[in-house]
Amino acid sequence: MVHRIAAVAALIVVIMMVMTTMTTRPVLWREGRIALALLGLTLFLAMLGLWTANSRVPAVALGNLLAGFAMFALSCRLAQASRPRTQAGTTASPRLAHWAWLGAALLAAQIALGGLVSASYAGLSCPMLASCDLGGASWQTVNPWHEPLLDSAAPTNPAAALANVIHRAGALVVAAVLLPLGMAAWRSGRRAGGAIVMLLLIQGAFGVVLVIGALPLAAALAHNVVAALLLAAVLGLASDSGRS
Repeated sequence: MVHRIAAVAALIVVIMMVMTTMTTRPVLWREGRIALALLGLTLFLAMLGLWTANSRVPAVALGNLLAGFAMFALSCRLAQASRPRTQAGTTASPRLAHWAWLGAALLAAQIALGGLVSASYAGLSCPMLASCDLGGASWQTVNPWHEPLLDSAAPTNPAAALANVIHRAGALVVAAVLLPLGMAAWRSGRRAGGAIVMLLLIQGAFGVVLVIGALPLAAALAHNVVAALLLAAVLGLASDSGRS
């Protein structure tokens, strides 16, 4: 019920933003396009909730997760675009934009993999940090349209261990791209670079806590929040670098 109330409140706020950007004189076209994209995502989530109630297909959870992350990233972008140019800060080298967009794409894929791990009940399929039993793993579990088959004794899916392994490997790839990117941006005077480095370290720590603690809910929530903040920071760096 709280989730539905929050969704309705978000829809009202987004509609107000669209009306504000379109009725202001002169019309705020740049902010308006972002607000319209937010409205489209909000309506998509509303329809997804109506059509897929009680569905256990991972694609539904992924649609909710990715659209929600996109809404947060666009909201941060709208706040950034609404600031006066004099408050935007020092622009970074345009060369960072290519790496930032690549990092954002890899991070989005990693977030999708994390959502797949959660929706497939694969979180407990690899209880060790450095090892994972792939004996019963199946490539079918990385298909978001495949409904997971759970263990009768516990809400786990041993066959989805492969998704967990790919998610962990993806974390190393994302860190290998974003860590140098954040350091380079930091050295060029971009505060977003320092935020990226800090958020990467925090995210890694939460990942370890999730494995050691057998998926505590608070850590899982924090893991998602930090991922959203990290995506917003990388996209903000990409946009600023591309304009310089």
